[in-house]
Amino acid sequence: MSYQDILYETDGRLAFITLNRPEKLNALSNNLRGEVMHAMKEAEADREVGVIILRAAGRAFSAGYDIGGGRAASPDSPYVHPRSLLPDSGSTHPGPMEWSRHVVATNWTIWDLAKPVIAQVQATAWPAAPSWRRSATSASWPRTRRSATRPCAR
Repeated sequence: MSYQDILYETDGRLAFITLNRPEKLNALSNNLRGEVMHAMKEAEADREVGVIILRAAGRAFSAGYDIGGGRAASPDSPYVHPRSLLPDSGSTHPGPMEWSRHVVATNWTIWDLAKPVIAQVQATAWPAAPSWRRSATSASWPRTRRSATRPCAR
C-alpha cells in the first residue's frame, strides 16, 4: 500500500495509522480521510492485527478540516469515490451536497470496525479531529443493548 498523506505500519498485533501532514498540522483533506478509511479497513482484514492505533506526526494531532483550499482530492486518487472525490464510505449519497452526511458515515466506519481503535492524541486536536477521537475511543467500549454510547457499569 502506498499512501500520500498517512503512514501505515504494523508491529506484531498493532496496526499504526499515522496522519502525516505535519506542515498543515494534519488538517483533514478528502484524500487523507480516504487513506485513513482504507488503512482502517486493511487493518480490519489483517488477521495478525488485534488493535488499530490512530496517531499523528508533528506537534498537533489535527487542526480540523482543511479549509484552505487543500481539501479536494485528486481525481486519480484510489482512496476516494470517483464521482464525489470524497472518501468511499459506502454511502449511497456521494453527491456534493451530502458532505455533512458523509462525514457522519465516515465516523460510523470507525465505530463499525470489530477491532478496537485507539486515538493516540498529542497536543492540539480541533473541531473535526475530536469526532474521530470520540469514534475511536467509543468503538472499544463494551456495548450492551441498553447503552451503545457509554461504557457499561461493572
